[in-house]
Amino acid sequence: MLRFVVAGLNKDKLAKTVAAAGGNRVSVQALSDIEAALQVKNGQADYYMGACNTGGGAALSMAIGILTFGKCATITKNGERPNQDIIKGHIQDGVVAFGMTVDSIDETARCIVNVLLERQE
Repeated sequence: MLRFVVAGLNKDKLAKTVAAAGGNRVSVQALSDIEAALQVKNGQADYYMGACNTGGGAALSMAIGILTFGKCATITKNGERPNQDIIKGHIQDGVVAFGMTVDSIDETARCIVNVLLERQE
């Protein structure tokens, strides 16, 4: 089971999207950005997702501070769509925290969950 923590704007919607995409193969908690990043750092969660208006500011700022820049990646900025190959590359590089825009939560969160579950199989 993959353990997700989510934070940022519309974190409840983000949590529901992650849960729907992963079903019984994921667990998800909506937390503050500090709590969520600390859970990943301390091994209590596997992955962090955050959302904000730009996809890289408040979505990831605390995760960058706690997990380091190299463990974080913006997946969508305004007007962008998620790209599975780019997500796979980030995961291969050790990224565990993903940022996205609020308006792309549905598509981006589903894409990240699907890539991670596919990788787990």
